[in-house]
Amino acid sequence: MTFRSQFAFATFSGDIEAMHNDDGTDGGRMYDVTRNIILGQGVNIPYPEIYWTAEVFIDGCDKYSTAFMFSVVL
Repeated sequence: MTFRSQFAFATFSGDIEAMHNDDGTDGGRMYDVTRNIILGQGVNIPYPEIYWTAEVFIDGCDKYSTAFMFSVVL
């Protein structure tokens, strides 16, 4: 079985607390940004199936994450 996917990966900097504050978001600020990148590419996200997200801990898992990935199977 062959899969095609589209993904968005973004790194963030600035106020760590604001970055991880989810108030007023659909799934968190980093989630919203990467999801909007995917939508901006004209990709339909097949909610609630066949997509995944991941926080990325560039500086190690003992520090706050500063990157996020959103992937959709097409």
